[in-house]
Amino acid sequence: MFNQDTFLDYLKQIKKKLGKKVVMFTDREQKTEHQSNKVKKYLKENNDSVRILYFPKGSPEFNAVEEC
Repeated sequence: MFNQDTFLDYLKQIKKKLGKKVVMFTDREQKTEHQSNKVKKYLKENNDSVRILYFPKGSPEFNAVEEC
């Protein structure tokens, strides 16, 4: 099951695997897993190395997953 904890674990694994600076593009998840307080806290504490940028609302052409 995907939730804020699994997303947070994913962010930590990406940071560990890819190194010092990571920029991740994601959608604005309606269920708020991507924007939960836990995730926001982690991002704030690691803002020098992990950053999330969100696709603009109503722009599925930027998200390759939307094509599937």
